[in-house]
Amino acid sequence: TLLATAKERLEKIRRLEKESGAVVVDEGDGKFRFSYDFEKREQMSAFQSLEGRKGTWDLADGRLKGGGSPAVMWKRLVDGDVAVEFTLFPLDEQNIAVNLCYSSVRDQQYYSCIFGLNIVEGDIERKHGLPEAGVFKYPIDAKMKDWLLPSFWEEWKRRTVGRALGDFRIAPLGKYRIRIERKGSAIKMVADGAAIWEGDDGEYSRGHVVFSLSNSKAQIDDLSIIVTVK
Repeated sequence: TLLATAKERLEKIRRLEKESGAVVVDEGDGKFRFSYDFEKREQMSAFQSLEGRKGTWDLADGRLKGGGSPAVMWKRLVDGDVAVEFTLFPLDEQNIAVNLCYSSVRDQQYYSCIFGLNIVEGDIERKHGLPEAGVFKYPIDAKMKDWLLPSFWEEWKRRTVGRALGDFRIAPLGKYRIRIERKGSAIKMVADGAAIWEGDDGEYSRGHVVFSLSNSKAQIDDLSIIVTVK
């Protein structure tokens, strides 16, 4: 009956909220929105810091704050489509990333949606045709000791997934509403309601959502992750 179905859905939402520490909303078609306002420290139980990274992500003043080169993983395994929405407050202008389909520290297989790509100090990335913001497919077989070689930059370009839809650049002390979306094999980056990147690659479809920095500082608030729950 409809009443029994509604009761089952409510019980499922309560179970998901208990597991995730999030406010959970049923969006239909098997999709659920997990939302974090970072006002309660208990919400951090849904995240795990990855080992071997210098720096921290921590909750303070109602935001998730990061500095250095840390990475924090949403513990729930994502299988299939995913959308990640959040308000970004960059305190730096480089290397702020949302990683999709993250497998493990060992395998390093994932899609990295990077804002402020800065591999080497200066603006040399743009001279080699790499975007300010875009999607990159890891692993990337390019060692920093070889950055003066053309092959280093060719490998980065080879692992670029898609194309820019405009000239988007984050600014320190700015505020941006970000949406990263993976639907089927399509990957899209959206900032303040405008699509800034689109790509297509279907090799990875299962893994975790990871937020990472590299020699940078940023704050995140009002995070929602929309996934299919079977």
